[in-house]
Amino acid sequence: MNSRSTKTLSSKDERILNALGIELLSTSAQANVSRVQALLNGHAPAWFQDQTTGWGALHFAIAGDEAGAPWNAVDELGNSPGDVAISLNDQECYELIRDAGLRSEFTLHAIQSKTSLTALRAEDSTPAGSTDEFLKSKLVYRTDENGQEVVVIDIGGEEVGVMMGWEKPIMDATVRALCPKGISIGGRGPTILNVGFGLGIIDSLFQSLNPPPSRHVIIEPHPDVLAHMRSTGWFDKPGVEVLEGKWQEFVKADRIGELIGEQGGFDVIYTDTFSEGYNGMG
Repeated sequence: MNSRSTKTLSSKDERILNALGIELLSTSAQANVSRVQALLNGHAPAWFQDQTTGWGALHFAIAGDEAGAPWNAVDELGNSPGDVAISLNDQECYELIRDAGLRSEFTLHAIQSKTSLTALRAEDSTPAGSTDEFLKSKLVYRTDENGQEVVVIDIGGEEVGVMMGWEKPIMDATVRALCPKGISIGGRGPTILNVGFGLGIIDSLFQSLNPPPSRHVIIEPHPDVLAHMRSTGWFDKPGVEVLEGKWQEFVKADRIGELIGEQGGFDVIYTDTFSEGYNGMG
């Protein structure tokens, strides 16, 4: 049983919760909505997960998370309720879970902006929470065990991915959404600003547009990334401008002209920086 409570339970209480949790999973699998609701009203643990598979109520029922079951819990194979819904080709259930996740994340962001949680994160002096520490850290470009290129950083003796090759499908969908069928304005390609190069996945996708970008600006501050960009020819690509430094430096009054150029702005702006949250974008 996966207990989320810090309160010490008696063996009797633990047996009761375990029995309620097992019944909740079984009832969820049977789609017995009225019984599921009765169990939840009777304080059955919505967070309960099967000990063997790691599946929770949402994995079995692919239902909403209003009762408190986490929308993004994963089983022992790393599958979320949304993954289960997609595997069953159940678009309606998938969208319910997706929307619940969006509500949860937006609510969490709103709460953090008004509580000390933001202050706690601001005190994180590791590369994961501090831009200055990140820029002083060593980045390593390598190929993982699956043959995909990754960029990793050492944080407290643990390798943390800065950019991973598996993100390419996400980036591809992003480019298609931002540039449907390419963007041609007066016969020219779009003007594009990207903040944060990483593996260069999204920049390569932008470059593959037809027509290609008429101006493609990349802002990148990390010296290891800049060295990688030089070695892979990004500084020599036609139409590509690499601005070395933090994006905050280029929105100041004395440098904004360098950023926006003669065209006065960008058709597409994309940002995916490391160790920065939404609060840092203000």
